[in-house]
Amino acid sequence: MKTFRNIITVIAATLFFSCADNGATPPDAWPEWPSLPQIESAQLRGLNGETTVSAGERVRFSATVIDNYNHLASYTLEFKAGGTIIASQNGKLNGSSAQIEFETVMPFGAYFSEGGYPEVSLSVVNAVNVTATSILTNKDNVNIVRPETPEHLYMVDNNGAVFFLNHVGENYLFKSATPLSALGTSFKIATKLTSNNQIDYSGIVWGLSGSNIAVVNEASASSIETPNSEGHGIKSISFDMYSFKLTKRVNYTVTFDKTMMTVSPKGGIDYLYKNMTMVQDCEVKFENFNRSPSSMVRPDLFTDFEGNTARFVGSSRVWRAFYNQDKGFFYFQTNNNEADLLWLTGTGGGFPLPPYAATFDWFGTEPHGYFSFLKTGTDTFSMVLYLANGFVLQPYRMVAWGTVLSWNSITPELFKVNSNNDGVQGPNFTPGVYHLTVNVATGEAALTPYK
Repeated sequence: MKTFRNIITVIAATLFFSCADNGATPPDAWPEWPSLPQIESAQLRGLNGETTVSAGERVRFSATVIDNYNHLASYTLEFKAGGTIIASQNGKLNGSSAQIEFETVMPFGAYFSEGGYPEVSLSVVNAVNVTATSILTNKDNVNIVRPETPEHLYMVDNNGAVFFLNHVGENYLFKSATPLSALGTSFKIATKLTSNNQIDYSGIVWGLSGSNIAVVNEASASSIETPNSEGHGIKSISFDMYSFKLTKRVNYTVTFDKTMMTVSPKGGIDYLYKNMTMVQDCEVKFENFNRSPSSMVRPDLFTDFEGNTARFVGSSRVWRAFYNQDKGFFYFQTNNNEADLLWLTGTGGGFPLPPYAATFDWFGTEPHGYFSFLKTGTDTFSMVLYLANGFVLQPYRMVAWGTVLSWNSITPELFKVNSNNDGVQGPNFTPGVYHLTVNVATGEAALTPYK
């Protein structure tokens, strides 16, 4: 008999909820009703109804929400790109209907290259904690494209002075076109100025967000600190509108003239040699070599090649330069046994430019038998080099056997460290040019293909 009563109870409950689903009006005595909020006319558009807008421009979201049986309680609106939330808003609701409006700048971030639709989701919760979620389809969404690249950008410093950045070449690079001796301690970069030469925030403006350069929307946003020139002054500033990367050249120039270098035989090779003090971000000229610097030097030590010049990105110190006249390679080495350095030697390693050859020989012959790392942080060093099948590598703090650094690999598929502290190839290694990083505090090392 007990079982029969339970069956009657279940049937009654089923009938009760079936009536609710069919839209029956609940009596006043029922305090709750398992209804679902309805989201209607949800849409994202440009401020003037555009279906395509440029990143960095403002967009407006609107939607109507209704619940005929329970009061609305709250909502959450999210815009995502690549799985990352790029804009959001949440708030309280009351009553049985509401209009949700949200206006924001569609973020323009580093490495944004192609158009696409953001993922826009709206979730609405009613008073009985039932949630309805709607995700916009493309027809109700807005396509975000990359903004046009202007001919000029403007650096506006903390004193209000304006400095022009001109578009260079066909990419997204801009370079200062006016002297920077009067540049203040900080600045922002803008695509537009007002009639009285102030930043126009209706355009795209770059400032600082945390420690990173980012698009900012308000005058109160932090400015970019003027780079340290180590007392040499800044010759030029370049800004990449794609990567948001800012670089400088200091007022310090080093010249390597082939006709002024001394012959220095090493391992049967008549190297040309010169000892020079170089400063980080200085300009280096290569004269009388009859070839581009980009085809002569390690790409992790030099960049921004223009004609016969390049920007040096190594540490400020004395560097010893060896030029291989047969191969056309320029080896740059620090002094062998100075403090706070890292060296790499072994077998199977070599210069990272064609024609590729494995020349490492366990400290046997300078400069091709071992290379000095580039210091990239307090405890971090890196190097770009060619690696052949069967390589064996070890890092040293000095060019001396007793200074070996114990290390371990965090990329064992490409290289692993055996019980002898030798770095050897992993199962997925193929010969080529690689980027090797080492943390001297933890011993962690990573090998990745160089692109």
